[in-house]
Amino acid sequence: KEVEISIPAGVDDNETLRVRGEGSPGPEGASPGDLMVYLRVMPHPRFTRSGHNVHLDVSINLVQAILGATVRIPTLDEGDLQLRVRPGTQPEEQQVIKRKGIPILGARSVRSRGHMYIRFKVSTPVGLTERQRELLEEFQEIEEEGDRR
Repeated sequence: KEVEISIPAGVDDNETLRVRGEGSPGPEGASPGDLMVYLRVMPHPRFTRSGHNVHLDVSINLVQAILGATVRIPTLDEGDLQLRVRPGTQPEEQQVIKRKGIPILGARSVRSRGHMYIRFKVSTPVGLTERQRELLEEFQEIEEEGDRR
C-alpha cells in the first residue's frame, strides 16, 4: 500500500522517520506496527552541508576583491540575496550570513536555523588588454614606491 508522509525541513542524511500504525499488520488481527522510513538526503548542486550550516563558494574577480562590490548569491529558500564584498577581500576569505542555513528540526522558532558560510574564490584575469596591463604595471610601480618608503 502507498503511504503519504510529510518530511519536515531540517532532516539530515540517515535519519529515521516513524509513521505510527502504518507498518505490517500484527499477528492474529493485532494492530499494525510502525513504518520506519530511512532517509537519504541528496547533495545540493551548489551548497554543501555541515550539520545545520551550509557552505557556498562564490567567485569574484580581482577588482571586486580589491575594491569591494555587491554580488548576488542564492539562498536555500528565499531567492537571491545581495551580499556586500568588503574591500580587500582575500582569496578563500569567508563571510557568515546568520540564520540562512538549514532549519533546526524540532526548534520552537521558525528563525532557528544554521548559518550560511560564503567562501570567496578570487579569479585573476587572463588575456589582458594593453590598457589593463599598463594600469596594472602602474599600480605595481606605486606599490613598490610605497614599499621603499
